[in-house]
Amino acid sequence: MKGYAVCAVCGAGESQLIDEMCSAGPQQRIQICGGRDYNNWDRVQEVMAPFRDRDVFIIQGGARGADFLGKVWAVLYAAGHREFRAAWKTQGRSAGARRNTEMLVVGKPTLVIAFPGGPGTADMIYQSIGKKVPVREISP
Repeated sequence: MKGYAVCAVCGAGESQLIDEMCSAGPQQRIQICGGRDYNNWDRVQEVMAPFRDRDVFIIQGGARGADFLGKVWAVLYAAGHREFRAAWKTQGRSAGARRNTEMLVVGKPTLVIAFPGGPGTADMIYQSIGKKVPVREISP
């Protein structure tokens, strides 16, 4: 699915694909999320290809699967990155949703790329739409 919202920086809207979206000023902040069992590195490479030569900063949640592949992509292409880990031991079942909120509020992504996942990914998409951050849901 294409982005849900209008980019607050450039005005790119729902009909525009990732490679048509702006670089959001000097650095685009891309949040990568998805399932813990997601392991399609080739698909990550394909989706992230438009960003290889751009100044990007990757935000991810520190879980295995899509988050880890986002981190690997950032390291491989010398992009800055930040990991937001959920505090499962101290926050219990609400830790994932709280971490998702933190990634949006503190990480300030300009684009969310959501690979296939479960309830945590759905929550990330929902929160991103609420904050009017463009979301690109990726098919398997």
